[in-house]
Amino acid sequence: MKLDSLLYDIFKRFFKSMQSTAERTWGSDRAAKTYADRIQPASVYAPQSNPDKTVAEEDLFKINPETVKDYLAKKVQKTEAGLNFEKDSTIEGLVGDAGPSHVLKLDVTVTGDGQQTFSTSGNNQLYLADKDGYLAYTFEQFHIQFNKKLEKNKRYQISVVTKPQVTEVYVDGEKVERIANPANPRLAHNSLVLPLETIGGFKGILHSAELSNEAFVNPRLIPNDHFTVSATSQELPGTNAEGPVEKAFDNDPNTFWHSKWSGHQAPFTVAMNLKASETVNGLTYLPRPGGGNGVVTSYEIYAQKDGQMVKVASGTWENNAKEKTVNLMPLKPIR
Repeated sequence: MKLDSLLYDIFKRFFKSMQSTAERTWGSDRAAKTYADRIQPASVYAPQSNPDKTVAEEDLFKINPETVKDYLAKKVQKTEAGLNFEKDSTIEGLVGDAGPSHVLKLDVTVTGDGQQTFSTSGNNQLYLADKDGYLAYTFEQFHIQFNKKLEKNKRYQISVVTKPQVTEVYVDGEKVERIANPANPRLAHNSLVLPLETIGGFKGILHSAELSNEAFVNPRLIPNDHFTVSATSQELPGTNAEGPVEKAFDNDPNTFWHSKWSGHQAPFTVAMNLKASETVNGLTYLPRPGGGNGVVTSYEIYAQKDGQMVKVASGTWENNAKEKTVNLMPLKPIR
């Protein structure tokens, strides 16, 4: 049987319904009479089991040259630049498996050639470079690649953000798209249990590694309270999901700005008015959920500099629902 979903996700989808299904199947006279009474209690798993792969607070880690003494490190050399790893260097005895809702932050320089494995747990692995050179991971029966190849001898900040049904990878603050696998076209969204029993299998310098359970904040994003927004067309008051231009900046991928439903024609202008001068080096655009109507396919970006509006970028985008990023030469200061 060919599966287009992870066993972890299949379990999470069906477990909560098993109680009701079992009651109906067995015809138990102890079955709850109402749906509310059939809601699963807070603890439903067998003692000593952890199918969610939750991580205790004390098992989170921050590894760097100052803290490495607290971990079981083998053949890891502490240098001024960081922790020097050869292919047989390891840090062992870590958390093992870390389920979704965690963030793994890496500050790393790869100096070796070929496949570079960052961490392992059982048969699952996280790669700085897989056999094809891509950032990737192997989890259960799937090998997932991201469209980024790390340059040798270049330092990178990498964040692996795990959520239920969603795994995101950021390199130096820029989100990296997953490479679609024709062999599993239906595997569009998946959870990742981070394989963190052992760090090792790469040649390079680990400046730091941190496992956190705090929400990920992209360091490239300008905080929302630093600017106001306006648009030449917006549907007001709109709905909970769409309408006002502020919904394009609320960090919720399920809400979106919509031009006035009737009477207005493109092109439209969206303005971000910075409350103070900022260094700006890019813009990210996420189309409405599912794409379709209203996807921006051509753009011009202007910035106010020395009192003048100056075009800093223009181009076209494909008509799909993928996130798009325009990288700019650093503009400082602009408003």
